[in-house]
This record gives sequence, structure tokens and C-alpha cells, in this order.
Amino acid sequence: MNHLVSVLGLAALTGSSFGAAVPLNNVASEASFASLESSLGVSLTPVDLSSQPIPATTGLNAQNNVLVSNFAVSPFYTGQLTSEIFANQSTPGSGISDVVIKYTFVGNGPQGIDTFNFGLDDGTVLDYGDLQAATHGRIVGESTLSQTTPQVTIDNSGNTTLDYSFAAVADTLGAPSVSETFVWYVAASGDVKVNLVDVTITNFDATTAKALSLTTTGGQQDLDFPAPGAALGLAGLGIMGLRRRR
Repeated sequence: MNHLVSVLGLAALTGSSFGAAVPLNNVASEASFASLESSLGVSLTPVDLSSQPIPATTGLNAQNNVLVSNFAVSPFYTGQLTSEIFANQSTPGSGISDVVIKYTFVGNGPQGIDTFNFGLDDGTVLDYGDLQAATHGRIVGESTLSQTTPQVTIDNSGNTTLDYSFAAVADTLGAPSVSETFVWYVAASGDVKVNLVDVTITNFDATTAKALSLTTTGGQQDLDFPAPGAALGLAGLGIMGLRRRR
């Protein structure tokens, strides 16, 4: 187990003031993406994020819902982290009620990857409340079956971080010298903001990838922002500040 995981784990066990890493509250594995749709009771489609103030350098795909981030620390490991954003409709607006982020973690060895830490030392702040309120889980049918589910914790003792620790379950990703895939989802209500965050990846040495996550980005509208013409009516009712929760 690396030093970061050791510190977080000790803080969680002892209640020490220098850490507040806690397991996610709501975790439910799904057999497939289709079974996730069934559990949520919605049909999910790629959502176009081009209207959102996400940095233009992210390299989103043509549908503006997928970010692929490759990384490498020679000679120890290479890999890829893919973020895909889905919702119950294809464009942000008042009709969005469900948002799902699908993460695909790939480790190609030759050494295994210990951790993926979202938001560490990042200028974009993860939304602790939205992440805790969301449902999270493994998509079993898209993951390497021999790969153990990592320990997933969230920490808001400093800037909020979300940590996927494969080292904590003694099954690092992509070792020894094999390519392994782990797929995870985050399912939230429509009143969330999605933006780019740094992901610190650790083993013998650290590197940084990029991902899309739920954030508190100032000035950014929630994906379920009112459709044109609806904002004035909502303001008149005095409910512009309300946020839905599942």
C-alpha cells in the first residue's frame, strides 16, 4: 500500500483531524449498462456538453460527452482513463433528471497501478454533497472479472478528493504485465455540474490524467438548468435556488 493510502486509511480508522476519508454511502454493482438503466428506470443517451464552460483543451469526442486521457510512467506502467457522460436527454436543460458518469480504468502493466485520486491538488473542486448523494458501483460485465473492486473513499478534509485504491484490496490494476479494465459508474440527479478535474495516479511514481466529474465550478449552470424562457417564471416563484436530491 502506498503512502497516500496509508495516511488516509489511518485517518479514517482513528478519526484524526488530518483526514476524513470515508467510504461512499450508496454503492450498488450492476451487471451491465443496460441493467443500470433498468435500475434507474430511464433510458440513457450521450449528453452534449458543448454548452458547458469545460476547458476547450479537454479533447472531448465529436458527441461532446467522452474524454479519453492516456498516461504513462516509464518503465513502470501505461494506461487510460475514459469518462463518458450520459443523461435522460441529449442536451442540458430543464428536462434532465438523471446524469450518469461512466469511468473506464485501464492498466497495462508491467507494474500495477495503486490508486486513482480525483481532485487532489486541483483547482476545480469536487462536489462532496453531490458525490455522496449519488449512487456508485461497478459494471461487472465490462470489467476484467479477475480484477477486485477497489476501495473507494471520499475525503473533504481539504479540497474534496475521491480515491480509488486498488492497493488497499491487494490487487493493483494491470499487474503483473497484463492489461486489466475496471468500469465504474456514478449516477446522480440532474442538478449537478460536470467539469474537468485532475486525477493523480500512483505506483512507483506518480502522474496525472484528466477526468470529468461532479464539481462546484463557480458560474457554471447545473445540467438541468431551466429551458429558455423558464428562468423568469422560476425566479418569480422564488425557487431558483432549490436543488433536487434523490
